Amino acid sequence: MELLIILDDLERTIELAQSKDQASPVFLKGVEMILAHLYDLLRAHGIKPIEAEGKIFDPNFHEALMQVENKDLPEHTVVEELQKGYLLNDRVIRTSKVRVSVKKCSKTPEQENAG
Repeated sequence: MELLIILDDLERTIELAQSKDQASPVFLKGVEMILAHLYDLLRAHGIKPIEAEGKIFDPNFHEALMQVENKDLPEHTVVEELQKGYLLNDRVIRTSKVRVSVKKCSKTPEQENAG
Protein backbone atom coordinates (compact mmCIF):
# COMPACT_ATOMS: atom_id res chain seq x y z
CA MET A 1 0.00 0.00 0.00
CA GLU A 2 2.81 2.42 0.81
CA LEU A 3 4.38 1.78 -2.58
CA LEU A 4 1.10 2.69 -4.31
CA ILE A 5 1.37 6.23 -2.89
CA ILE A 6 4.73 6.63 -4.64
CA LEU A 7 3.17 5.28 -7.83
CA ASP A 8 0.37 7.88 -7.54
CA ASP A 9 2.93 10.67 -7.11
CA LEU A 10 4.91 9.58 -10.17
CA GLU A 11 1.73 9.41 -12.28
CA ARG A 12 0.69 12.90 -11.12
CA THR A 13 4.18 14.21 -11.93
CA ILE A 14 3.89 12.95 -15.50
CA GLU A 15 0.35 14.33 -15.92
CA LEU A 16 1.38 17.73 -14.58
CA ALA A 17 4.52 17.88 -16.70
CA GLN A 18 2.55 16.99 -19.83
CA SER A 19 -0.26 19.46 -19.12
CA LYS A 20 2.02 22.39 -18.22
CA ASP A 21 4.47 21.61 -21.04
CA GLN A 22 7.24 23.01 -18.83
CA ALA A 23 9.23 19.86 -18.08
CA SER A 24 12.19 19.01 -20.22
CA PRO A 25 11.65 15.99 -22.46
CA VAL A 26 14.63 14.26 -20.83
CA PHE A 27 13.17 14.68 -17.32
CA LEU A 28 9.77 13.45 -18.46
CA LYS A 29 11.31 10.43 -20.20
CA GLY A 30 13.26 9.59 -17.03
CA VAL A 31 10.14 9.67 -14.84
CA GLU A 32 8.24 7.56 -17.40
CA MET A 33 11.05 4.97 -17.34
CA ILE A 34 10.97 4.80 -13.52
CA LEU A 35 7.20 4.38 -13.65
CA ALA A 36 7.48 1.60 -16.25
CA HIS A 37 9.98 -0.29 -14.06
CA LEU A 38 7.70 0.14 -11.06
CA TYR A 39 4.71 -1.22 -13.03
CA ASP A 40 6.81 -4.24 -14.06
CA LEU A 41 7.87 -4.86 -10.46
CA LEU A 42 4.29 -4.69 -9.20
CA ARG A 43 3.03 -6.97 -11.98
CA ALA A 44 5.73 -9.51 -11.10
CA HIS A 45 4.33 -9.58 -7.55
CA GLY A 46 0.71 -10.05 -8.66
CA ILE A 47 -0.42 -6.42 -8.40
CA LYS A 48 -2.43 -4.95 -11.26
CA PRO A 49 -4.62 -1.86 -11.68
CA ILE A 50 -8.41 -2.10 -11.61
CA GLU A 51 -10.10 -1.19 -14.87
CA ALA A 52 -12.51 1.60 -14.03
CA GLU A 53 -13.13 4.28 -16.66
CA GLY A 54 -16.11 3.42 -18.88
CA LYS A 55 -17.15 0.49 -16.68
CA ILE A 56 -20.40 0.23 -14.71
CA PHE A 57 -19.87 1.26 -11.10
CA ASP A 58 -19.20 -1.73 -8.86
CA PRO A 59 -18.85 -1.01 -5.11
CA ASN A 60 -16.58 -4.04 -4.80
CA PHE A 61 -13.97 -2.29 -6.96
CA HIS A 62 -14.92 1.40 -7.03
CA GLU A 63 -15.56 4.14 -4.50
CA ALA A 64 -17.78 6.93 -5.87
CA LEU A 65 -16.51 10.32 -4.71
CA MET A 66 -18.58 12.43 -7.09
CA GLN A 67 -21.51 12.24 -9.46
CA VAL A 68 -21.82 14.10 -12.73
CA GLU A 69 -24.88 14.47 -14.95
CA ASN A 70 -24.35 12.82 -18.32
CA LYS A 71 -27.19 11.99 -20.70
CA ASP A 72 -24.87 10.20 -23.16
CA LEU A 73 -23.75 7.42 -20.81
CA PRO A 74 -25.74 4.78 -18.97
CA GLU A 75 -26.41 5.74 -15.38
CA HIS A 76 -23.75 4.63 -12.88
CA THR A 77 -20.97 4.51 -15.48
CA VAL A 78 -17.50 5.50 -14.27
CA VAL A 79 -16.77 8.76 -16.07
CA GLU A 80 -13.38 9.52 -14.57
CA GLU A 81 -10.90 7.75 -12.36
CA LEU A 82 -9.62 10.14 -9.70
CA GLN A 83 -7.27 7.60 -8.08
CA LYS A 84 -6.35 4.17 -9.41
CA GLY A 85 -7.38 1.08 -7.55
CA TYR A 86 -5.32 -2.09 -7.41
CA LEU A 87 -5.73 -5.85 -7.10
CA LEU A 88 -3.26 -8.22 -5.47
CA ASN A 89 -3.76 -11.68 -6.93
CA ASP A 90 -7.35 -10.68 -7.86
CA ARG A 91 -8.09 -9.39 -4.34
CA VAL A 92 -8.84 -5.67 -3.94
CA ILE A 93 -6.14 -3.90 -1.95
CA ARG A 94 -7.35 -0.39 -2.85
CA THR A 95 -10.59 0.61 -4.53
CA SER A 96 -10.60 3.04 -7.45
CA LYS A 97 -11.80 6.52 -6.47
CA VAL A 98 -14.16 7.55 -9.26
CA ARG A 99 -16.65 10.04 -10.65
CA VAL A 100 -19.91 8.35 -11.72
CA SER A 101 -22.56 9.38 -14.25
CA VAL A 102 -26.17 10.06 -13.32
CA LYS A 103 -29.10 11.05 -15.50
CA LYS A 104 -30.42 14.57 -15.20
CA CYS A 105 -32.07 14.89 -11.83
CA SER A 106 -35.79 15.55 -12.03
CA LYS A 107 -37.30 18.16 -9.76
CA THR A 108 -38.99 17.13 -6.57
CA PRO A 109 -42.73 17.97 -6.28
CA GLU A 110 -41.83 20.82 -3.92
CA GLN A 111 -39.43 22.32 -6.47
CA GLU A 112 -42.00 22.04 -9.29
CA ASN A 113 -44.67 23.80 -7.22
CA ALA A 114 -42.23 26.58 -6.26
CA GLY A 115 -41.24 27.52 -9.77
